[in-house]
Amino acid sequence: LKKNQNKKVLAFCGIAFPNKFFKSLKNIGYEVIKTKVFPDHYRYNLKDIIKLKNCAKNYELKLITTEKDIVRIPKKFHSFIDKVEIEFQFRDLSKIQKMIKNLIDK
Repeated sequence: LKKNQNKKVLAFCGIAFPNKFFKSLKNIGYEVIKTKVFPDHYRYNLKDIIKLKNCAKNYELKLITTEKDIVRIPKKFHSFIDKVEIEFQFRDLSKIQKMIKNLIDK
């Protein structure tokens, strides 16, 4: 995850393990004031976005979600929703290479 300046946010997502996302936000400097969890692979509709935007406005928070979720939100709403970009870093590249080789060799 990329470091960011401290921001008070309403974090929302529709992923399998939402608490990991919220914890990651805190670890990179966001102040997660409110959260909203949707079912995994959720398709956001206009009503959802309006509710989220109004709630964020009422609490003076910025909306933030995952890269996975932002693609399921119409582009016209992206201007007021931040997304967190996730980078994977592997500690032991040799183990990853061995796993990939095993998958390919099957």
